[in-house]
Amino acid sequence: MADPLKAMLINPLIISPLPHLLSLQGPEGITENAPQNFRHLQKATESSSSGEEIPHHIRQGITLIDPLSYVYTSGITGLPKPAIITHLRYIRGAFLMAVPTLGRHVRVGNGLRSDIWLKFQSRFKVDHMVEFYASTEGNCWFSNTYNKPLSCGRLSPFLQLVFPSFLVKYDHEDDEPVRNERCIPVKIGEPGLLIAAIKGNFTFEGYKGNKGLTEKKILRNVFQQGDAYFNSGDLLYTDSNYFLYFSDRVGDTFRWKGENVSTLEVAYVLAEVEGVEDASVYGVKVPGIEGRFGMAAVTLQKEKKLTWQLFENIYNRLSDSLPAYARPLFLRVQHTLDLTGTYKQRKEQLKGQGFKPSEVKDDKLYFLDETKRAFVPLDAELYERIIRGEERI
Repeated sequence: MADPLKAMLINPLIISPLPHLLSLQGPEGITENAPQNFRHLQKATESSSSGEEIPHHIRQGITLIDPLSYVYTSGITGLPKPAIITHLRYIRGAFLMAVPTLGRHVRVGNGLRSDIWLKFQSRFKVDHMVEFYASTEGNCWFSNTYNKPLSCGRLSPFLQLVFPSFLVKYDHEDDEPVRNERCIPVKIGEPGLLIAAIKGNFTFEGYKGNKGLTEKKILRNVFQQGDAYFNSGDLLYTDSNYFLYFSDRVGDTFRWKGENVSTLEVAYVLAEVEGVEDASVYGVKVPGIEGRFGMAAVTLQKEKKLTWQLFENIYNRLSDSLPAYARPLFLRVQHTLDLTGTYKQRKEQLKGQGFKPSEVKDDKLYFLDETKRAFVPLDAELYERIIRGEERI
């Protein structure tokens, strides 16, 4: 028999979180090997609630569109924001109660990296993969139930009549959708910003508190005067059969030498290098130079050390797999990558520190010197030469 399901529920926003232990085996749960000072989740909720029906006068005036709870976003591009979850959105999931054994046979998820998808499927002999795309506060969602490798769903012209979602051109320099009076749909195979109409059942409740944060996620006058669309902040593309694929976050893709650079594409190439555990790729500014330079923070596999052979392998893989404009000019070697509570990479601090040695004290920095066809150590002197424009880039 498989081990009973156990999960740690920890609030990532609290400096010293108090863990709660949840178990699905019996009312007492499982307490062995539990963290010190843990609280049993079921007992904690039972002691703070009553089995009696809530008096009507307390519930009076509450509607389906009133807030039921707040779920904090993972905070990939900033601080987590409290997304409003209404009673209606919560009730929509009630149909799952009619299939109580489904979880024993099927597991679905989202965010499976394309560079490990097929390897995972082969290694663990998973015949059918189910991937979906959604966000906590978003009003659009897709699912790939077709077992199409790497896809997160479908977005055909017919489906757009039912689920009014579109991919539109995006300007990475101005950080906004491209407009020719109205937004412009992308072509097949071209990454575009995913937007979804805010109308009818496709509502967007936004965030608790600062109304400006909610308004920033709404695009207006997109295809006609007065319309409104939810801005997902994600770039996706479709193939000729309208299968949908995740490309990048809008804040991650950057322009260099007049070309768009997908940070995920570069990160996947780096992760293929033997000895590299993971990579986080982003763009950094250099004063006086248009665009952003590519920079990658990498972590090494256990017991792997920094060697010139490793750097040579990285250089060769980048040269063989990517065009010159997409190759990162700077490397930052870290012990661990900064992740959100949902295991997504945080890049804001990395972008802010850039490649300045005085800002990056605990990690090693390297610069891609094409004259030597190698990555060389980046110190304060070399940094100043780059800033003054004395180094060829």
